[in-house]
Formats: sequence, structure tokens, C-alpha cells
Amino acid sequence: MAELPEIIILARQMGRDLSGSILKETDLGLNKPLNASPGEFRENLLDRLLVEVRPLGKWLVLEFAPPGPNLMIHPGMGMDLLSLGVKAAKPPQFLFRFDQGRGFSIRFWWFGYLRLARPGREAEVGGGLGPAPLGPGFTPAALNRVMERKKGTGLKAFLLNQKNLAGIGNFYVHDICFRIKAHPGARLGDLSPDQRDGLHRAVEETLSSAVERGINYFEYDFRGRRGDWDREAFLVGYREGRPCPDCGRAIEKAKIGSTASYFCPACQPES
Repeated sequence: MAELPEIIILARQMGRDLSGSILKETDLGLNKPLNASPGEFRENLLDRLLVEVRPLGKWLVLEFAPPGPNLMIHPGMGMDLLSLGVKAAKPPQFLFRFDQGRGFSIRFWWFGYLRLARPGREAEVGGGLGPAPLGPGFTPAALNRVMERKKGTGLKAFLLNQKNLAGIGNFYVHDICFRIKAHPGARLGDLSPDQRDGLHRAVEETLSSAVERGINYFEYDFRGRRGDWDREAFLVGYREGRPCPDCGRAIEKAKIGSTASYFCPACQPES
């Protein structure tokens, strides 16, 4: 599933290709992912100028002018979001055609969401999103304020909750925990001062490195190119049985909450 790094990359590519064009036609074949009727989507979006495409956690926000509702796209468990003209493996479910032959198609792998949102209400429409890493609202002080209210919460559960931080999922969370040498199940209140202070940097370094690498190895970018990096790029994520990069101990996999976690039992002891 696409997380913040992939959303940032898609937003940059879409912005370069589509900003300054006017939406002329939509094909909204499925009603289920929409928060309004297809007719309301067309009424609110058609013949408006696309000003900007920006990331908001795991959401893409397409901002239009003149002022009015914006379009939000969430990949759910994965999606192919492709520029028009790029051959898709399967027929698209949604089409957005702009002037000058531009546009894009969407096919959700399992489920996803399309939302109309008034300017300034995108975080609310997205489910009450917290600050997004790699953005101006994500500061050490802001992170500490949220952590102070969640001392009884497990570290991994805290990072995955989009109301705390927007954009982190189970793909990148393992390396974030490893960077501060904390077990994924450790309670926030039990972290050392150094671990608490280092969490902001760990989040920023993990996600910014992913943006620099480009789309991951099982996603496609806006131009239909699959990412070319694999699990070797992770520190501990998805590397069960491989040596820890710091101590050499075999990385372990365990179920924490409802998802699998990868960690070094020596560098990240459970207690």
C-alpha cells in the first residue's frame, strides 16, 4: 500500500504533468468509493483549473480554482494511478480527462477512496488526520505534544494511527522503530529520553530516504514505471533471518497488534 513517500512522488509527478490544465470530463464508474454522487463530483470539478497536487499523509489532494471543493484520492490497499496514454495491466475504474490531452486513470487493487473536500477541511474529510512527516507542521515539539497524551500506547500502534501522524503504514514503521532501538510494542511512556528525542529524526530520515529512492518495488509511478528497489534497502523491515546491520543478530518477525513486525531482538529488546 502506498504510504507518504509514494504519495509525495505521485503528487510531484502529477503536479508537473497536470497543473495549469482544466478538467473537462470524468468517468466515475463505481459509486462505492465516492462521498457524493457522480453527478455532484462532475458539477463541482468540471471546467475548473487544477492549481496544485499535494500530499496529505496517505491522501493526494488535487486543488482546483476558482475556489471550491477539492478532490482527494486515497489508495486504500493499493492503486494504479496512471497518466493517460500509459497502458494499464487491467482496465481502469475511473478516468479524469483534462484539456490538451492530459489526464489520468485510477484502478484500485482492492478498495480506495475518492472524496470531495472544501478547502481547509481536507484533514477532517480524511478522518481527522494528524500532522504529516516531511511537512511544516511536523516538528519535534508537535510530536512530543502528541506523545505526551499517548504514554500508554505502544510505539508501533502510535505511529500507525493516522490521527497521531498522517502517512506512516506498516511498510516503513519497522525501520523507524529500529532507528531509535525500541521494540515495536514498547509503550511510549517507557521510552528513554534519547529514544523519545530521536523519534522525530527517525521518522524524517526513514521517509525522506524512501522519497529519494523513488517508488517502491511493487508500486507504479504516474508514468507507469515500477520501482526498482527491494527489501535490501530496509534496515530490518522484511528481512527476517538476515543479520542486523548494527550487531549481526538475526532479525525476527512477530505479530504485534494485527500486523507483522520486524526487529532486532538484541538492539530492540522487548523489555
